[in-house]
Amino acid sequence: MHAEVDGLKKDQEHRDRDGFLLRAANFFDLPDEILDGTPRVTVTGRRRVVVENHKGILEYGENTIVINGGGDYVRIRGDGLELVAMNAEELLIAGTILNVEFE
Repeated sequence: MHAEVDGLKKDQEHRDRDGFLLRAANFFDLPDEILDGTPRVTVTGRRRVVVENHKGILEYGENTIVINGGGDYVRIRGDGLELVAMNAEELLIAGTILNVEFE
């Protein structure tokens, strides 16, 4: 029973923290993804995709690139895809973009 009480306390702490982060984002008029670490995907036409807040690349090929977005995966499908630039916060993919999916 002690472990169950500890689990309930941790759940409440997470809810309190998440609520605080959402209130802070609203107060400062910040996008939620800045605080909660979800990926932000910007597609420019059919030629470029920028993914911010990524956690690394899971699959890489000229037709499919899968990016770890923390809780979500971002799957980019296309032709001639290539990773043009990458740092700890964002990455740039170029090629003919056919589809972007969140899994």
